[in-house]
Amino acid sequence: DKKVKIGQAIITTPVNLFFIFCPTQNIIGVTGTKGKGSTASLVAHILQTAKKKVWLGGNIGIAFLAFIDKIKPTDWVVLELSSFQLEDIITSPHIAVFTNFVKEHLRPADPNNPNHHKTLAEYWRAKLNIAHWQLKSDYLIVNTNLKKKLKNSQLASKIIYFTKSDLPSQLPGAHNQENVAAAVAVAKLAKIKQTDIAKAVASFQGLIYRLQLVRGLRGVRYYNDSFATTPEATITALKSFTEPIILLAGGADKGSDFKQLAKIIKQRVKFVALLAGQATPKLKKALLTISYPKNQIVVFNNLPTAVKVAQEQAKIGEIVLLSTACASFGMFKNYKERGQLFTAMVQKLK
Repeated sequence: DKKVKIGQAIITTPVNLFFIFCPTQNIIGVTGTKGKGSTASLVAHILQTAKKKVWLGGNIGIAFLAFIDKIKPTDWVVLELSSFQLEDIITSPHIAVFTNFVKEHLRPADPNNPNHHKTLAEYWRAKLNIAHWQLKSDYLIVNTNLKKKLKNSQLASKIIYFTKSDLPSQLPGAHNQENVAAAVAVAKLAKIKQTDIAKAVASFQGLIYRLQLVRGLRGVRYYNDSFATTPEATITALKSFTEPIILLAGGADKGSDFKQLAKIIKQRVKFVALLAGQATPKLKKALLTISYPKNQIVVFNNLPTAVKVAQEQAKIGEIVLLSTACASFGMFKNYKERGQLFTAMVQKLK
């Protein structure tokens, strides 16, 4: 019932076609509100380190059908899968990974892409589809935080829960320890040696615009987390550091509530450079409501000036962090353009 017939034609999706025609059963699908791109990339990196032939694709930016004719039956495929790609699938991968789940995509934030889920329950169902079609011989690797939510899901597959990994890694923050733990669980199912796993985790540098270290300059480290488009993602970023932070935030409105983020900002951030956008007044109001110092909040109409002022505010041992908690539309085309501009500005600092 997931295929629509019009005349003699059947309307389907690239991901459904991929599952039908993929020559290998070694398919790993990764989803989650955040961390799916990093986890999928790390899984691929571990398999490559162990000398496996790996294909990485999906939501990460490589079309499902772009490499399907090159895959051999012994190869491994790692797919990053968004909720929109999952909502109408009729096959699940042999190994499914579910990194985490928070409120997201409940209203359109991109004027060029109206995709959104009408309710949180609809969003959850779309995500859980990654395991819905699994058999007893398949595996679901899932964050232990979701154990209660999965209680009545009636899945056929074997469920493996993960927490945090203590393997040495270049990735900052507790959330990345969870991503590593998920990838390690996949690697163990793929029978990868522990030495290869540890080597791969230690050498993995993470993805661009995900808490990416851009540079260190005069004792200040600059991090690019332009991919963080929700308050929850920025809270995660802020909790990744113990040093005082100069935060660049604000932008387009996704209907988010900034109360919890404001509390974390008050605890960890010494100066807030807000980028103009529809959500920015809401974030500023949330900060002022809990008595965040008014003179430590400045709104900027362009990113280069915000970066310059952030540099002036930062002292040795502190962090300058772009993690906006908002969508980028308005001032930027997308989070990538915002990230590119931030990196370019930081590289120009003297």
